Amino acid sequence: MNVLDEDRLGTVASELGERIALASCGETSWLDVGLSLQNVLPGSAAAIVDYDVSAHTVRSSFAPGIEPEFFRSYSTYYSSINPWIGFWIRQPACRVLLSEETYPTRLLEKTEFYADWLRPQAHMHAAAGMRVDGGPNDLVHLTWHYPIAYAPEYDRVAAAVLTRLSGRLASAAEFAVAMREGVEQGLRQGALVERVGEIAIVVDGRSRLLEANDRAVAALSKGEPIASAGGLLALRHPQAHRWLIETIARLAAGEFLESQSMVFVDGEAVYRASVAIVPRMGERHRMLIPTQDLLLVTVKRLSGATLRLDDVALRISFGLSLAEVRLCEALMSGLSLQEAAIRSGVSVGTLRQRAKAVFRKTRTHRQGELIALLAQFGGRS
Repeated sequence: MNVLDEDRLGTVASELGERIALASCGETSWLDVGLSLQNVLPGSAAAIVDYDVSAHTVRSSFAPGIEPEFFRSYSTYYSSINPWIGFWIRQPACRVLLSEETYPTRLLEKTEFYADWLRPQAHMHAAAGMRVDGGPNDLVHLTWHYPIAYAPEYDRVAAAVLTRLSGRLASAAEFAVAMREGVEQGLRQGALVERVGEIAIVVDGRSRLLEANDRAVAALSKGEPIASAGGLLALRHPQAHRWLIETIARLAAGEFLESQSMVFVDGEAVYRASVAIVPRMGERHRMLIPTQDLLLVTVKRLSGATLRLDDVALRISFGLSLAEVRLCEALMSGLSLQEAAIRSGVSVGTLRQRAKAVFRKTRTHRQGELIALLAQFGGRS
């Protein structure tokens, strides 16, 4: 094996440091940093991972030396049972450690993580690594893997290189945290400006309240139709709340949903709740610590002020039934047939038949004509 001697360590570390600086600014990818490390030690595999400690998931990763299928399984499941995660959480930042000296692979042999994921990858059984500060819920760590047979020679070089790079990596993490906070704050403010005319709240994928406009603050203080429980957004209507939490989680997970809105009745008022992903700024996949997915939740009141028509006059003039008058009131309030059906508790098909009867009896053909006619028989009270 062609292992670096002491004379070249400084040069190699300097070159890698420059590449880290470029990656932290987005001028190159962190994948290039991993590939550069692998080129230093032939047969090695480097991985840079940002692990969300509270959610037990991988938020971002750059692992060019690991088979994509294996790493997908790590990101989706095996990271949550990786014993090394707990080990790294307890370590101070920027301290370089060698697995065979501090937490050797043989101690993992009876674990599911080792049996199903690590054992098939013999080139990863030994490693040098370090963690950097990425925030209260971010475990950002770089691990440089290689076969155990190479450890006697590779350990010294890997530890020396990572020690020289620790300052650069710490600076990159600090810069990434500052960038994330700035980008996310900008996303929140921009999203709310666009939808200032209704209740608007920015949440993360776990429904945590991050930002609210004035209408939302007022609604939260009254507890209707939205509320906050433990810093999490809630809708007072039970079915609508279940829909909201599920929709937020699915959108944050990257699912495509045909419908991202729901109409519900809360007391005497009808509301439409909508959820949308806030557009990302920049190239999220290039960031060491990426911006989290933010979601904009809006709640619009479709009706609320009671509108009453003179049902006696309408019966005499056009022969409308009381149910048909109530449908006319809903249409004048701006509700669609679907929304009126939810409010009245009958099917859309039933209301469609009533609407046809109303048009026939009033001799109108369009909704605009009908509303203009109905305006002569009452108003809001």
